[in-house]
Amino acid sequence: MTNNYSHKHYSAFIFDLDGTLYLGETPLPGAAETINFLKSSGKQIRYVSNKTIGGPTDYCAILERAGADIFPSEIITATNVIKSFLNKNYEGKTFFAIGEETFITEIESAGLIYSEKPDKTDLLLVTLDREISDSKISLGAEILNNGAAYYAANIDRTYPVPGKEIWDAGQTIEKLGEITGRLPADHFGKPSPHMINEIKSRLSTVPGKCLLCGDRPETDIYMGRLAGFKTALTATGVKKEKKMIELYKPDYYIDSVIELTREN
Repeated sequence: MTNNYSHKHYSAFIFDLDGTLYLGETPLPGAAETINFLKSSGKQIRYVSNKTIGGPTDYCAILERAGADIFPSEIITATNVIKSFLNKNYEGKTFFAIGEETFITEIESAGLIYSEKPDKTDLLLVTLDREISDSKISLGAEILNNGAAYYAANIDRTYPVPGKEIWDAGQTIEKLGEITGRLPADHFGKPSPHMINEIKSRLSTVPGKCLLCGDRPETDIYMGRLAGFKTALTATGVKKEKKMIELYKPDYYIDSVIELTREN
């Protein structure tokens, strides 16, 4: 971290979740302490996740068990953002999702109808699916070749779990692109403008007074730069290539979030 950091410089903190505050179902050391310290110091805190295999209540519970002062209403997910878009633009349409049951149920609650019939499916959605299979990819490709609309909830290539990283939506998108030549028309997680707008709508301070902290240069840090936030990249979470750090240029590089409690 550069020497000029102090939490006093910022009135709002935006945290990625997976790889930054917890890994799998396990809070990372210092996560709860950092959250509680910043809140007790009067900071606004929001949490942002591209993960679509649960909801804000699920993610909140992981940190609550460690003693963090956190509420589901403070968490913004890619599911929240894409769901709002689909409700406004595709209500009553049919969809197939390469994603898990929790995500499918949420999209159905936006007024769309789940379908596995290639010639009767209006759009394909792609997100994290821990049960990804060749049959799902084949069906998705057939749906795209029939002219369906195409969106991604998130574009992360991998998802961090304890001891490794697993296949995420970005790799599914690449595979479908090889088969069909198509890419999603849009995506709704980090670092998309949709997510940036949602985050800003939930803050009551100017971007320059916000610090975004995450473990991915290409999503977290890039989004922070696009939004006009200051950024902190953690050494926790996914493996970082030096060239990616140099490309996206975080304002701070920290071992873990506990360093954000520092005062200068």
